[in-house]
Amino acid sequence: MPLAVKPAADAGPLELPRWVRTRAIPLGAALLTLLFVVAGFPFDRLAPSLAARVSQGLGAQVSIASVGPSLSLLGPGVRASGVSVAWPDGSQLRLDSLRVRPAWSFAWLRGRPALALRLAAPLGQLNGTLTLGSESGFDGALHEFELAKLPLQSLVPGASIDGKASGDLDITTTPGGARGSFHVEARDGSLGLPNLPFALPYTMLRTDVRLTDAALAEISSLELDGPLLSLRASGSIGRAALLLAAPLNLSVRIQAKDSSVGPLLAAAGLRMAADGSADLRITGTAGQPLLR
Repeated sequence: MPLAVKPAADAGPLELPRWVRTRAIPLGAALLTLLFVVAGFPFDRLAPSLAARVSQGLGAQVSIASVGPSLSLLGPGVRASGVSVAWPDGSQLRLDSLRVRPAWSFAWLRGRPALALRLAAPLGQLNGTLTLGSESGFDGALHEFELAKLPLQSLVPGASIDGKASGDLDITTTPGGARGSFHVEARDGSLGLPNLPFALPYTMLRTDVRLTDAALAEISSLELDGPLLSLRASGSIGRAALLLAAPLNLSVRIQAKDSSVGPLLAAAGLRMAADGSADLRITGTAGQPLLR
């Protein structure tokens, strides 16, 4: 007797899971729409008008070679390259590339726009969050910053520095000036200070500084290690209308590592102990420091 074979039951139309229909498909459609909008945006027309607005805001001449889209997993943004800024006093700044996108930040809930910023320049690289508003601020990291290009000599006559620095910054601008803190570490450079007869070569230079209402800079620690000597310092730089008039209150300990350094430091007015160490206080002003 032949076996009867039952026809397969009609499975009906295939149904996608609910999360695919309610979340994945709408999200994919939104992303595709955003991609088409970004791809079709006339970025080549944006550079001149953007440069004009930034020039007006900075009071400087700004030029931008190109502007284009910047896509990442954290959201779309704008990329600019070949940016140059020239101020009326002749100073200039050149940026190799600049990437900006809206940042994921609670600052938006307080009515303060926040932008994720990635900046690459001959001076170094800067990555972090820029917060706009009446008190703008930056919280991020500094990478391979060229210290030799800082205008230190014009700010503190007799001072100089070179090397490459990296660190963390958390700075906010207020009507009374900058507030916040930074930690910076530099390697393989030199530091020249007023009244010292030679620049101090270092293998490591590290500092932790706070910018407060009470002082222009509160130096929690400043450490320098090099082949000739080591240096440890802490204290404060007070506030003044001009940086050169800022009062100093610093405690410094120096330990000579090379026998040739002691006589040079003694000739500069430092009292050296038999073991090559010296403890001193620096008072006076940034323009006229006094060693005790």
